[in-house]
Amino acid sequence: MPDLRRTSPHIEKSVIPASAPLLERPDQSIVAPWRRAPVAIFAAVAVTIAAVALAVGGFQIDPTFGLASSESTGASYAGVAGSTARIGQEAPTFVLTSLEGPDFDLAADLGQRPIWITFWATWCGPCRAEAPDLEAATRGLEGTDVVHLAVSLGESEAVVRDYVESGGYTWRTLIDPDRAAGAAYAVRAFPTHVFIDRDGLAAAIRPGLLNRPQMETFIEKYLQPRPG
Repeated sequence: MPDLRRTSPHIEKSVIPASAPLLERPDQSIVAPWRRAPVAIFAAVAVTIAAVALAVGGFQIDPTFGLASSESTGASYAGVAGSTARIGQEAPTFVLTSLEGPDFDLAADLGQRPIWITFWATWCGPCRAEAPDLEAATRGLEGTDVVHLAVSLGESEAVVRDYVESGGYTWRTLIDPDRAAGAAYAVRAFPTHVFIDRDGLAAAIRPGLLNRPQMETFIEKYLQPRPG
């Protein structure tokens, strides 16, 4: 039988040696990593966008998302009367511990004087950032009938007192360790500002940091201070 390798040299070139390795699928670890993790990339982009939005908005989300105090939103709480605050409706009242003296009963001033409530926390970055303007705006209300209350949510009296005294802040500080009043006003972000008009109605609820000109705009628009 003739030797085909000698008579047909092209055949020799097409013969695959027995020792040649079999072709395998490429290593997926080095091929288009983005194809293997589209969900992870999408999640990373979403988190980045959310972080930027929060930074621009000037507020921090309550780390408990209100769950510590809002499971029964709309019902009554210890120290709180009424349902969740709604614009144009009578504001819920509460009785809370005050750093400056006896417990503060909101019902005594509701419908008698305009009230500005700031819900905040000592760990909140935007709350700390707006504190100097908050103090200046509070001092600017001296001699008027507007009541400004700074309600600390979810913290002990000792922690809040140390922060307020070390900063030299003079606003009326109330303690809401169980977040009951915060739940009644549907607080989900810090800081949150509530403006209650002279008739006792919730005129505006504004989550997020305010600078002094913004505070004064809200005060003039919704509270209309009078000599007090």
